[in-house]
Amino acid sequence: MKNNQSVLIRFFVYTLLLLLLGGFLNYVAGFGDIEQFKEGGILEWLQFAVLGVSAALMMAAAMRRKPGGKIFPVITAFAALLAMVRECDALLDQAIPVGGWQAPAAILVVSAILLAWYNRRIFGRELARFAATPVFALMWAGLIVVIYGQLTGHGPFLEPLLGDDYDRDYKRLLEECLEMLGYFFILVASLELFLEHGDPSDTN
Repeated sequence: MKNNQSVLIRFFVYTLLLLLLGGFLNYVAGFGDIEQFKEGGILEWLQFAVLGVSAALMMAAAMRRKPGGKIFPVITAFAALLAMVRECDALLDQAIPVGGWQAPAAILVVSAILLAWYNRRIFGRELARFAATPVFALMWAGLIVVIYGQLTGHGPFLEPLLGDDYDRDYKRLLEECLEMLGYFFILVASLELFLEHGDPSDTN
């Protein structure tokens, strides 16, 4: 009964946070400044912050686990960090003269691949276990929503539909808002991963 109450409370909190997010975006939109939904705007920094908190929660979840249950949370943290790098591509292109944002992105990707390969047996067991959990479903849903946002917030999708009414700002607005929703799901998944106590069967 106590566990059921805890789940219901968490669902209530997540729903409240989602409503607050929607309300905040409506508040920002009320200023009529489309720049806040573009590069360097409020929404991009909000996405950056959500991904940062998600990565921190995933790393904290890894630290709480036994050696046999750390790899999956660390890999997912790398994925969140990669998304953070992608969101700051313009800023990193200016700051890094050689390679731009692709340089730190490549470091993260290679590091994640090497970590997964070096611990492939443990990672394989972890992935098989996590694939059947709500945490993985939430993370996957977040990823799918982000990809969906990029597909629908795309010029070739909107321009034929809107014709002369097409404005590139429509593309940006749709893409960024859907990406924010996907990142919200990832944040919830990372929190659930942190709250999860891990599999008692985790071993070295």
